[in-house]
Amino acid sequence: CLPQHRLLRRHPRFRREGQLPDTRTVGRINYPVLELQRGHAKPPFPKTHRRPAHPEFCPKRISADEMVTLSSAHSIGRSRCSSFSDRLYNFNGTRAQDPHYATSLKATDRNTCPVNGGSDPTVALDPATPNRLDNRYYAEVRAGRGLLTTDQTLTERPTTRRYVDVNARYGVAWAGKFARAMVRMGSIDVLTVNQGEISRWCSMVN
Repeated sequence: CLPQHRLLRRHPRFRREGQLPDTRTVGRINYPVLELQRGHAKPPFPKTHRRPAHPEFCPKRISADEMVTLSSAHSIGRSRCSSFSDRLYNFNGTRAQDPHYATSLKATDRNTCPVNGGSDPTVALDPATPNRLDNRYYAEVRAGRGLLTTDQTLTERPTTRRYVDVNARYGVAWAGKFARAMVRMGSIDVLTVNQGEISRWCSMVN
């Protein structure tokens, strides 16, 4: 869609030491109709367990390092309670809470997302720096404060945990990796002008 993300990156609150290189392509051509069956790989959904998540990306040649790096997009933004409430009230169908859910978040998130709340409010994906794209996300994940299942289970496999540790420690290197991984994602299954359209709005077809 139109380069909204690129424009957001120019805002001072999204800048950091080793800021992201300004080399992203824009105006990607999309299919005029969303078809989930297109392609061989789909991104993991919020409740997807991380162990099978990386194989979903393999047909698109996204490495484990790139997958962990791209996950830090959750450093900014908010999530609907419905995307993670199972961790609070019915983890894996046990009618119990996820044992890995950070104690420091339980009371706040339960208050915001009551079990029978009716509405579906939002919670910051990264409570430490909710409006800043940075590598603090990884420190939160290491401390057990990843909000989504796909965030927190990054620490369960030795391979992905190693990348979490490296990205948490080296912020400047992470920024470069994130920019390159975003460009790489943007180059997957690129369409020609006769195959689709450039969306004027990200949430709908023209």
